[in-house]
Amino acid sequence: TLDINAALLKIMRFPDEATFREEIAGLQGGLVSADARNRMTEMLASEGSISGFEAEVNRRDGTSAWMRLDVGLVYADDGALVSYDTVVIDVDDRKRAESDLRWSDAQRRQLLKRVITAQEEERQRIAQGIHDDAVQVMTAVNLRLSVFRGHLLDPEQSALAEELEETVQLSIGRLRSLVFDLTP
Repeated sequence: TLDINAALLKIMRFPDEATFREEIAGLQGGLVSADARNRMTEMLASEGSISGFEAEVNRRDGTSAWMRLDVGLVYADDGALVSYDTVVIDVDDRKRAESDLRWSDAQRRQLLKRVITAQEEERQRIAQGIHDDAVQVMTAVNLRLSVFRGHLLDPEQSALAEELEETVQLSIGRLRSLVFDLTP
């Protein structure tokens, strides 16, 4: 005989034991998937019991829930199988929370990827702006200083212009290093 407690009826959404017995007898596929049934059968055959087996079960109302099953075989004195001693524990909330955590982790990874991509794009934009604007302007200034220095007759002014060229060249080098550092 099948003994069913009120907690299992509530979990499985059956109004009473009679309805449970009646509808379970008519189920071709049972409450669990064929794969889960096969794995349970293999475990019982090889180990003689099942401990901590988790499976998704089909409820009466068409929803599903996760259950933990512990099954022991009960034998008579002559070695004949008398019954299955089964404990069913509702683990649906935990399994759904685990699923939510996996989903949250996936969302967090996706968000982090988008943040990194945005940072890299911004760095690339800044580097391009420095290269296309500041470095080009500084290079033009350096060329004009060189031409200007060539027209100077006073050696002191020429030396001063040369110092300015070196300073501009140093600035161009630093800007290029910055562009290199900013490039992702």
